[in-house]
Amino acid sequence: MPSQQDIREALWSVYYHSFFRPSLTVPPERPVAVPLTGALDVLLQDYDHHDWSRRARALRKLTAAGYVNRERLLRRAGPELAGELRGRFAQLGTLLGVQLSPLETREPAEALRILEDQLQTQAMMATGCALTEITCVACLDGVTLNTTVTATALVNRPLAQLAAAIDPNEWDTCSIVFDDTHKVLLGNRPGTYTPDPTVIPKGTPWPKGPPNNFLYERVNTGLASFVNVLTINFQVSPLLIRVDYDLHDSLETKYGPLLPFPPPISGGLEEDYGFVQARPALNPALTEFTVEKTVRFDDLMLNYLAPAALCLWLEDQSHTVPCC
Repeated sequence: MPSQQDIREALWSVYYHSFFRPSLTVPPERPVAVPLTGALDVLLQDYDHHDWSRRARALRKLTAAGYVNRERLLRRAGPELAGELRGRFAQLGTLLGVQLSPLETREPAEALRILEDQLQTQAMMATGCALTEITCVACLDGVTLNTTVTATALVNRPLAQLAAAIDPNEWDTCSIVFDDTHKVLLGNRPGTYTPDPTVIPKGTPWPKGPPNNFLYERVNTGLASFVNVLTINFQVSPLLIRVDYDLHDSLETKYGPLLPFPPPISGGLEEDYGFVQARPALNPALTEFTVEKTVRFDDLMLNYLAPAALCLWLEDQSHTVPCC
């Protein structure tokens, strides 16, 4: 069985290859992701109850990037590697219960629409939780180097069932990206924090403002890991569940094993703010789920890779939290 880090690095490889589409026939001088074949081998193995969701995300990304199209894949990978990848795509399709043959001659946009129709049907059978109208839009501001990513979806669950899953204390329960999240209090010295002993039932709004609105998070995207403290505003009402967050303190950044950067350093994130929101859709059986995040790193390479890494981060949250 793969480790949690194996899963993270495999997902990062899929997102990296889908966003940047590097040559698959010429090894990069400085690899920043494991080979796509190895990543798919990991995702084909069973890990936990979110396996179906991760495999579906991987196949969506690869289809949208044109990898499932036979001619495009042959040009990009060459005959031998294309054959190896097609075999793994077929295994993904089997595990997801979808047919890939209708996708192999279609252009990416049309192939993705066909795939989504199949996945919606299979999601209900596999997990009982279906996501539709899925989007993830990333924008890198060339002036400020801020990257803003917005991920949206409709989920077939009523709003009242989502408050506990959206609670920031529970993010590490539902998403593989979060190693740990818990409420903290400010310590006696700057940069120190202690666990908050206050017991708040899951899905209950947090007190507004200091000293009871700080969240410790340890995040690992496969590309890099971060330890931060966020300020939180968590509100729950019959028509809206929303978490607004902002960076209070960037404690540590640790780069992944494939990045040629130094060992863990203090800081790394200069900006990190956004929100997680759920509200009723026009169809009362559905809920609109939106996650938005804006970040800026103190490293140019991470800012360049941020659109792909943040889509991985936010889609993991938007796809698994509503179905947790």
